Amino acid sequence: MNTPTILQRIIGTKRAEIEQRRRAVPLVELQCTIETLPEPRDFHAALAERAARKQAAVIAEFKRLGWKGGAPGRKRSDKAYVRKVFALWGELKR
Repeated sequence: MNTPTILQRIIGTKRAEIEQRRRAVPLVELQCTIETLPEPRDFHAALAERAARKQAAVIAEFKRLGWKGGAPGRKRSDKAYVRKVFALWGELKR
């Protein structure tokens, strides 16, 4: 018996999710959406600018547990808390 590894199961799940999203949103619609998005921040320039002004330059990542709770025993993310964290980060990047 050939049992798939965890990585193989993850890859299989992601391939199925991608295919489902491809069917849900046509490529043309996705391209139009992308064209309306603002330009991404220049990550390197943002850090260099802060360093030049002798200000703290922080790389931070917020990992949420998910809105549905995920695996048994895992807590759900608190949406209000997540919004506060992102608002604070928005203030920090100014």
